[in-house]
Amino acid sequence: GRALAELPASPTRPRNTQFSRCWRQVNCTGQIPGPRSGAASVIVSNRMFMFGGYGGSGRLDDFYEFNFDTKVWRRVEYTGPSPGVRENNGVVEYKGCLYLFGGYNGSQWLNDFHEFNLDTNAWRTVEPNGPAPASRFGYVSVVQGSCFVLFGGYDGTTWLNDMHEFNFENMSWAPVSATGQIPSIRSCPSWCKEADSVFVFGGYDGVQRMNDFFECNLATYTWRQIPCAGTVPSPRYF
Repeated sequence: GRALAELPASPTRPRNTQFSRCWRQVNCTGQIPGPRSGAASVIVSNRMFMFGGYGGSGRLDDFYEFNFDTKVWRRVEYTGPSPGVRENNGVVEYKGCLYLFGGYNGSQWLNDFHEFNLDTNAWRTVEPNGPAPASRFGYVSVVQGSCFVLFGGYDGTTWLNDMHEFNFENMSWAPVSATGQIPSIRSCPSWCKEADSVFVFGGYDGVQRMNDFFECNLATYTWRQIPCAGTVPSPRYF
């Protein structure tokens, strides 16, 4: 998600040019999820969907929805095969469906691909045309046009900085030949998408945590490192 970014204007929330920069705890009701880290989440309209994570004693496969208007959590009831327990997997939305790739289930790193239809509340396993990317968690995931794009992560042995795209139109994976100042190998950076760019901060390469900052133009798959001034955040991942 976007940190300290201005929310879109709405009839009840006009667009402001100033940030309040003020935290407050949200008073939530309903079926509140249990404690966890490494959950996958995505915002669709006025709702946030959250799947899985690590609960402290094991990986989870529960699925929740939070309504920003009512401040109510509810557990999502669904049909079809659940993706199963996992953490640190990315989830995106495309044309009314959520898509979830890979992650870590406590014993193995995964590269399966799942779709959740928001109209029918049904999960299904996506069977792509051609080989999928290597198993991994802690990667960057965004939608650009008709493609699901991922970068980097950790496959259980090696930290990665490769890129792949899944084309929703022909249901196929393809490696991306990115150019420019490609970030070094890493997992679990922070990222956000703005227009045709994805911005990536920090991560972990198996030796050190980082605080470098990159932009990838998704229209050309060109990376550049962003020179930073001011008080740069300390190195971090997760």
